[in-house]
Amino acid sequence: MADLVEVLPHVHFIQAKSAEVDDDLRDLHVPWDDIVSTLLDHGWSGWLSSEYEGRRDPYRGADQVRRQHALLRRIAARR
Repeated sequence: MADLVEVLPHVHFIQAKSAEVDDDLRDLHVPWDDIVSTLLDHGWSGWLSSEYEGRRDPYRGADQVRRQHALLRRIAARR
């Protein structure tokens, strides 16, 4: 996260890619707890833009983005 902190003053937009958020709202590939905590701890006020990169089954992408948003909200609420 130290590399992220170093560039945060210059970052206003982050592409928040995700491939698999499980039923318990855990991302199996991206450490969102660490990322969101770092962003909030350093007063970042930019934008996260969700992008689903997983399987292209019908309706799966919309559900995965919904799960990612719920995951991010839950992390932010704990802070």
